[in-house]
Amino acid sequence: DSCHTAKLPVCPACSGPVDKADPSGRCFHRECWVCADCKEPITGRHYVQGSGALPTCMKCDEKRKPKCTLCTQTIKGECLPVDGRKYHRDCFTCYDCNEPITGKFCRRDGNYLCEPCEIANAPMCSGCAQPIFEEHTTFGGLPFHKACFCCATCTKPISGCHGRHLHVE
Repeated sequence: DSCHTAKLPVCPACSGPVDKADPSGRCFHRECWVCADCKEPITGRHYVQGSGALPTCMKCDEKRKPKCTLCTQTIKGECLPVDGRKYHRDCFTCYDCNEPITGKFCRRDGNYLCEPCEIANAPMCSGCAQPIFEEHTTFGGLPFHKACFCCATCTKPISGCHGRHLHVE
């Protein structure tokens, strides 16, 4: 008998010998053909065979799929991960124009902006007339890149306290 069982396929669930494979070629005992997650018997032909040896029922497979942070629906196609959250590509949209973000983007005040809206909303440097995307200096109500806020006499960048006047008595 041990000579006969040594040649039989082995059930991946219990490691016991299986007399015959089912029509699809799987070698499980009927009682071992259960979902890897919920342990319920898999009935019918619909299941998911992942990288592990045990199958997963459709209900548990659906639970494993990521959910979109915005619409909370299952992401079946491409999943877009942003800052630890997952989105459908069409759900990840610009806060200002509501168009899907497909290229570069930034986060401002907790909202995501596409690159064109980021440029349109960025303050313009009074020194070089280019958009400012980083921390900057404001003097007299005018924004400046830190490198553009320069002394009018020596043209070196000014840092530290600005606009202080020495009072002599």
